[in-house]
Amino acid sequence: MPDATVFLVDDHPAVLWGLRAALEQTPGITVVGDASSVDAALPQLQRLQPRVLLVDYKLHDASGASLAQTLRQRQLPIAILFLSAYDHPGYMHRAYRSGALGYLLKEEPMSQVAWAVKRAGQGLPSWREEQLARIRQWQEEVAAAWESLTGREQDVAHMLARGLRNAEIAEALGVSVRTVEYHVANVLGKLGLRNRAEVAGWMAGVADDEPLSE
Repeated sequence: MPDATVFLVDDHPAVLWGLRAALEQTPGITVVGDASSVDAALPQLQRLQPRVLLVDYKLHDASGASLAQTLRQRQLPIAILFLSAYDHPGYMHRAYRSGALGYLLKEEPMSQVAWAVKRAGQGLPSWREEQLARIRQWQEEVAAAWESLTGREQDVAHMLARGLRNAEIAEALGVSVRTVEYHVANVLGKLGLRNRAEVAGWMAGVADDEPLSE
């Protein structure tokens, strides 16, 4: 069986160096390149077309999920694995929905990372049932939070996610700015968020939800 060719993306030089050094010493894996940003990675991925992309979930210029979406749009047949410092079911949910074959934590043993890379090279997932169960629970909690909003509050949440200011929302809805401020406060309170930016992130994380298969 040919080696699993892998391309690495991480914006922390020490992490990137450590990953490359470890994986290059692993039988059955060939590291074909690396990058520290999405902009630097895309042309190399287009040219090299490795079997596997191992990418940090959060990068300074974009998210790993956005890179995965771009690869899908370009129809590049590259299996995606996320490597992350964040053990958060919301991030796992987005990773799963992006079509990734796994979500690994940076604290995991390198042997586990190498195992997942080899599986991904064969088109096989490395999602653990515990991760999938946490994602399902998170989806249920998110759905309940969304349903707790009134129809008008949901409208306001969508507009906040689009970056509209209170005055723009008021004009679109035909209400006063004070009324919009009231709805914004309710949206933040019911969703457990601190500011408008978090509303945009929350909405991006749950848009077009699809249930996990059992």
